[in-house]
Amino acid sequence: MKLYALRQNRENPGLLTSCLSCGANGRVIGTNYREPARPVRATNVADVHVLAQDMVHHSERPRLLIFCDNRQDAAFQAGWMKDHARRFRLRALMAEGIKEGPVSIGDLTLHLDDLMERDEALSRALVPEVWQVVRKEGGGGRHEQERRKFLRIQVLREVTLSSRQAIGLEPWGRMKIEYEGLEPSLPWIQKHSHQLGLPPEDLRDGVASLLDYFRRKRILHDPEREIFTKYWMDGDLEVQQGYLPQLGNPAGTKLRRAPEEKAQLVTQWISDKGDTTLRQMARKWGVPMDSTEAFLENLFSFLVDSRFLKPVRLKGSRGNPLPNVSGVYQVDADLLRLRSNHGVWRCQNCRRKFTRRTPHLKCLAWRCEGVLAFVREDPDNYDLQLLDQAYSMLRPEEHTAMVPHEERERLENLFKGDSDVINAFVCTPTLELGVDIGQLDAVLMRNVPPLPANYWQRAGRAGRRHRMAVDVTYCRPVSHDRAYFGEPLKLLIGTIDPPAFNLRNEFMVAKHVHATVITRLHQYTRDARRPESERQAIDQIVRSCLPDRVSSYLFEDGLIREAPFDLTSLKSLIAQNLDDLIGYIEDAFRQGWPEPDTEVTSRQALLDYITEMVPDLDEVIGRLRKRLRWAQIQITRLNRLRESQGTLESEDEALFRRCDQLIRRLKGTTRSQRRDAEGFDDINTFGVLAAEGFLPGYGLEAGSILATAEIPYWRVGAMEFALPRPPSVALRDKRGLR
Repeated sequence: MKLYALRQNRENPGLLTSCLSCGANGRVIGTNYREPARPVRATNVADVHVLAQDMVHHSERPRLLIFCDNRQDAAFQAGWMKDHARRFRLRALMAEGIKEGPVSIGDLTLHLDDLMERDEALSRALVPEVWQVVRKEGGGGRHEQERRKFLRIQVLREVTLSSRQAIGLEPWGRMKIEYEGLEPSLPWIQKHSHQLGLPPEDLRDGVASLLDYFRRKRILHDPEREIFTKYWMDGDLEVQQGYLPQLGNPAGTKLRRAPEEKAQLVTQWISDKGDTTLRQMARKWGVPMDSTEAFLENLFSFLVDSRFLKPVRLKGSRGNPLPNVSGVYQVDADLLRLRSNHGVWRCQNCRRKFTRRTPHLKCLAWRCEGVLAFVREDPDNYDLQLLDQAYSMLRPEEHTAMVPHEERERLENLFKGDSDVINAFVCTPTLELGVDIGQLDAVLMRNVPPLPANYWQRAGRAGRRHRMAVDVTYCRPVSHDRAYFGEPLKLLIGTIDPPAFNLRNEFMVAKHVHATVITRLHQYTRDARRPESERQAIDQIVRSCLPDRVSSYLFEDGLIREAPFDLTSLKSLIAQNLDDLIGYIEDAFRQGWPEPDTEVTSRQALLDYITEMVPDLDEVIGRLRKRLRWAQIQITRLNRLRESQGTLESEDEALFRRCDQLIRRLKGTTRSQRRDAEGFDDINTFGVLAAEGFLPGYGLEAGSILATAEIPYWRVGAMEFALPRPPSVALRDKRGLR
């Protein structure tokens, strides 16, 4: 029988209130409650990444296709893998850089910069943010400045990882931070180690652990950028460029916090209202209860006088000092020395890891009474295996229809070549057939494909040209994948049905009838049996009612049409030739149409499709007019807002550009370029009519709801794109983005 021990309260029933081991409390983050301990579980994206890493590393030719069922999964998997792989590789280079001895943050930054300077392919893979901001022009210049700036930020982020973080050089036990000048021979350490009955080395390590506590809370002063001394907002350049994530509020420390100072901004050593982490540290070192306050005051003065703690002014995002915060300190980053290490000290109670022993081997975590024990490196630790065995860096790219054609061609050429710039494609079923991607030894499927046909198409991409291949399928914890995992032969020897679609689909038949009518009308303009004048008249009607671009429906002589577009001439032309049209369409649909499905292609049904064609076209034009009118209303409103405010907020400015771009597209003054993502075409008439469901087009229904996105100017690829969706799919996508 399984027994479960749970601490809960009325506010969060069924959720753990405090850790059963160390007593840590749960926290409320926003509107969500975060438990102090949670189940460890695998995630699909991480599992696939591990499989892909091993398959690429052990392949004779390091190339891999990773198949996903849709664009969203492919884009997410490719982005996650690329970010994870490059961050791990950057950590591996840092580990190499500190092997020779203790180095400063600046020295390690220069070491990484030298590697990037010598290997452009590595630089593009590890610091793509820099290449997106400014390209490299020979030696020196802004690119090198931006690269050093980015690398220094990454080193600073590495040395400020939270003590709860499990991924990083310090949590793995491969890096130890020392503080220059903090030696056992210092008079303060000699004096107090004697008073406490501790070896000077133990007290020195205890003081270093105290500085580690502040450092890992990001109470660290970087004199070059002041990364952790100011607020960073979404609009700040470093955040927009991807150099920095949202770090939250800056923080400092002082002996006693003033009443008006906020706890999240100031970490105090001594409190009149209760206990503090620093008080607990001192007691764990053996300081008597009645001497704790005096000891901490003495220690604080020692660290300030020795310049380990540096006075700072916490600032807002615009560089102005924060109000009601003064006299705070941060650890001086210039005194940090990074050195190689092996193994960690781990608390046997709360399981926190430390890179150095503490006085009496006491855990320094809040309210933890655990004892530290040294833990040697686990030979089965996957992260350490990657570091020690010099695994090949996984360099994935997305390969879907959302990638612009020109960019996709470039990626395919790199993948088929001999360089290591790209060694994995995360792709959709569009790569199941029709694209030659060269010699391939391995295929990885992110999930069990929906049908046996999909499986064999994907598996067949590898092992061509007289080569052996490895095909690996990852089974997710869902019913579909579990079913085939339990009985794989159902997939391997399952029936492969030929492609099929519902021939009773009235909407599909109507689209093809519309296309057939348009084809027949164009044939009339070349029919020699008709008089020249009649052919010219028909040609004029067809060109007028079915123009090359949709702008003719909405604009006339450069101005917006006051009245809806008149389709009377097209309606009359169809009525005059109705008998010929119905006969022509009957001949077209009679060929090979299955007898059980002829109900939707009967003469009366086809006649109804033809007679409803003009009203259907008029409905589409009405939707276009509605979009144009909406954009006009928004531009008028925003212009009034700009006049009253003098300028627009960033969101309003983006909406203004979007509306202006929509009108330009509808008017035909802006054309799609190769860099734009493939998909919805809002310029060419037939493309628009297909997207709106009037004519047949590639794929399923595009839908009438458009999601638009603008890409920052320094990004590579599509600058903006629109995703048309049917209402049900659009609702699901919106929920997924929350």
